[in-house]
Amino acid sequence: MVVAFKEDLRRELFEKRLSMSPEEVKSLSLQVEERFLSTEEFAKAQRLALYCGFKNEVLTEHIFFVAKKQGKTLYYPRVEGSELVFHRVDSLEELSPGSQDIPEPSEQNHSIPVEELHCIVIPGIAFDVHGARLGYGKGYYDRILKNTGAKKVALAFDFQVVEFIPLESWDVRMDCIVTEKRIIRI
Repeated sequence: MVVAFKEDLRRELFEKRLSMSPEEVKSLSLQVEERFLSTEEFAKAQRLALYCGFKNEVLTEHIFFVAKKQGKTLYYPRVEGSELVFHRVDSLEELSPGSQDIPEPSEQNHSIPVEELHCIVIPGIAFDVHGARLGYGKGYYDRILKNTGAKKVALAFDFQVVEFIPLESWDVRMDCIVTEKRIIRI
């Protein structure tokens, strides 16, 4: 029952996200990014992990440029086997298509143990108001997030936030969800 519910929700919201126009994604992403840039999670994070927006996920390039200007060190995930490893990125040109064609850094880029990150910005398909996250179902983020005390901040379009997503034992809750309309602190 839980699996079927999650699959239906994943399919419904993924299709809705894919139906967004490039202009809508860019415009709403900028609103989400600006809201995130106003948070204490961003202000306090010297070592910040971002992701590269894929298939109409909230974009993060504006965050990257503001963070670089402020002297923060930025890291992006790279799929290595069944794990995510965060590698330092000094320029977006260092990202190239990797696992699932998602842009990621080279394995030659310096990596950092997840425990040393201050804030990890996380994508997803759906989130609930209690911090539950529904990703693509591969568990990459859940496995890595269990090992960190970093602030876990989800970026999402407001329609991706629902009232309730059932959690499995391995699911990790977000600390904060930022949309174009609100900041939800868990």
